[in-house]
Amino acid sequence: MKSFFQFFLPPLFLLGFAAALRINTFGNPMLDWDEQYYLFGGGRLLHGDIPYVDFWDRKPVGLFLIYGFFHLFGPYRIVAYQTGALLALWATALLICRMARIIAPLGGAFMAAVIYEIWPILARGESGQSPIFYNLPVACAMALIVTHIADLRTTDTAYRRKIGTLAMLLFGKHPAGDAGVFRRRWYCGPAGGLSSARAGVHGGVDWGCH
Repeated sequence: MKSFFQFFLPPLFLLGFAAALRINTFGNPMLDWDEQYYLFGGGRLLHGDIPYVDFWDRKPVGLFLIYGFFHLFGPYRIVAYQTGALLALWATALLICRMARIIAPLGGAFMAAVIYEIWPILARGESGQSPIFYNLPVACAMALIVTHIADLRTTDTAYRRKIGTLAMLLFGKHPAGDAGVFRRRWYCGPAGGLSSARAGVHGGVDWGCH
């Protein structure tokens, strides 16, 4: 019974809590014009239009591919993308809980995940805004790093390079620049063996590039 409460109840509660926060918006197609355009762009992809040629937005093509998938649900595409956003939010909250568990008790880590699920509601993220989706791979990248902290202190440069490459592939999108700067500042410093000054220079270069 203890194992059930420890391993299954928190994720189930986080899923139910996220759904309760968003239930009033499910099926509403007029929440934000951003999402309407993402869904429109996804539909145009399915009709053979070329991004940045036949239609334009500053967002990367991956976002329109995601919404193109939701467009396949036809008349249920609104509920489909909102369900996808709900699952992405939940998965990100689970990763946050796992990362926080490294330095906090279960209760504190759980509350960090709860706060993450609440925060988007305060910033127009109650449906399918792009950060809801790209926060998930960013959280995966950070989880990849923090769960390998001890291993990354090794002198095996090839291993550190492999973990770093995987993390940067997950970061990907440009608005994740701040997280990428943090990643490089830590990765080059405590994990990579560089002095604080040199690691700071690396972080500053990253910040300037973003």
